[in-house]
Amino acid sequence: MYEGSSRRIPPLSLATVGECRAPNCWSFNNLAYFLSIERGAETYDVPKARWALDQLKKYVGKDEWSPDNPEYFQTEAEVELEEFHYGQAHGNRIEYLTMKLANARREIEIAIRLNPAKSQYLELREEIEDARAKLVGPNEQSIPTS
Repeated sequence: MYEGSSRRIPPLSLATVGECRAPNCWSFNNLAYFLSIERGAETYDVPKARWALDQLKKYVGKDEWSPDNPEYFQTEAEVELEEFHYGQAHGNRIEYLTMKLANARREIEIAIRLNPAKSQYLELREEIEDARAKLVGPNEQSIPTS
């Protein structure tokens, strides 16, 4: 029970996944976002963020995300970007890194199309573009956007 609340909110366990009702699905999205949003934080865990995102996809197909849940696309873009950074730090091949950035770009573009006024989406797109520019350098071939 949370302080000041008479409602009991069931905890989300990484070990057990039951039937996914809407609030739990949102929890998977929130968990994936939370685990991937702050590099260097104690809570940062890219593999667990991917697991949570995969659980969301397992219970709510991507074809059901649009138009009501652009934040799910934002979360996927965030996880893809963090998998890029994680992969870069662990010496993954350029093809993998390129794919992660292309995936991140595709997902954030969908989120922006669904909610163009959300500045957070535009900031994430800029962060993805900065990572792409650093990866390819000024004289190299561009990374595909899809």
